[in-house]
Amino acid sequence: MSEPAEPSSLQRLWWALGKLRCPACGEGKLYTGWFDMHETCPSCGARFFRWEGSWTGPTVMGYTSGALVAAAVGVGIHSARGLQDGDQWALIAAAIVGALVPFHRTKAAWVWTLHRTGWVFRDGDHGTIKGRSSGSAPPLKRA
Repeated sequence: MSEPAEPSSLQRLWWALGKLRCPACGEGKLYTGWFDMHETCPSCGARFFRWEGSWTGPTVMGYTSGALVAAAVGVGIHSARGLQDGDQWALIAAAIVGALVPFHRTKAAWVWTLHRTGWVFRDGDHGTIKGRSSGSAPPLKRA
């Protein structure tokens, strides 16, 4: 019998997102609780947090998904009966739910993206970031 084929990057992405595992090794869990993530993979030691602003992407994605869900609910309410006093609470609830439901997957997708671009690797290893040493942040542009 022939050996099974190596999974593609896309298959690994979906597996890592589905299981919320480390994209570097596929073993370690990303989360310690509902909102808390490990700073490093408990299995392979890959560091998920490289610099201070690394979670701006998932924050913006979560905010955007919450705003889109609230907008869709608002359009639905408006087309059904028109907006009335008190509907803001339904919109606020929709925005919160719309931001929290995809939270884990959004952050896991961001970790995978950081891994694919060379920003997630074990301390001491050299990442694949072109022209940068391991763990270094992108150079700042001064005005």
